[in-house]
Parts: sequence; C-alpha cells; structure tokens
Amino acid sequence: MFVFLRIISIFAEKIKDNMTEAKDLIISIGTNVDQSINMFMGKQRLEELFHNIQYSSEIWSDPIDLPESDRFLNCLAKVRTVHGFKQVHQALKQIERRCGVSQAMKHSGTVKLDLDILKYGDERMHEADWERPHIKLLMNELNVE
Repeated sequence: MFVFLRIISIFAEKIKDNMTEAKDLIISIGTNVDQSINMFMGKQRLEELFHNIQYSSEIWSDPIDLPESDRFLNCLAKVRTVHGFKQVHQALKQIERRCGVSQAMKHSGTVKLDLDILKYGDERMHEADWERPHIKLLMNELNVE
C-alpha cells in the first residue's frame, strides 16, 4: 500500500513539472479472468487517480488470437486530464501491476486487467482496437469520435 501511495505522490509532484492543457483521455479496460471482480478493482484504482471519470457500460467480447481464453469483459473510461501522456501511461501500468498482472500471465493468455490509452487529446492509439465492434459501440455510447 505504501508503494502505491508513494507512486501517487510522485505522480502528483510531477504534475507541476508536466502540466499541460487539459486533454480528453479514453482508456480501455479489459479482463478475461474473474472478470467482474477485476473490472471493479480496475475502476476503483482509476478513480484514485482521476476525478469525474465517466464509464461506458460493460460489454462481453470473444477473445482475439487467444484460443484458450475465456471471454473478455470490456469497458471504456473517459476523463479530462492535465497529466502528460507518459505519466498517465506509467500510472496505468502501475495499476495493472498492483492488481496482480505479470508478464508471465500475459504470455499465458491470462489477462487479469488490461488498461490501454485509446485516445489522448487528439491522438488515437491502438488503431486496430478502434475497428473492433465492441469498441465502436462503447465509443458511440461515450460520444467519442
């Protein structure tokens, strides 16, 4: 717990040095194991970092390129942030690790929690994800273009 609080403290300190104009941030949240629990845990951790976060509904999807995988539970989060891209990315990866995600799990097809930045300001990331039907549906729900 102390390590996570220290990371949040460092994150807050860096805001002063890396403040940017407020930008829209879209984060995809996905999990294929203990889905409801891990989705809840991921949302809780995001709310510790971001205020006024808005979530899409949660939607199930079939795994892609993971033949032995259970179905994925997916959700999008939308928030405005003044944090720089690098700081947001690092914070999301720290949340994943804190929730028990490891490289070994990822290689075995177990996705306890996956947090990806799909949009930061006007920049779109993970272009292939934008074409997935469930992502299109959730983006539309949040009025994201």
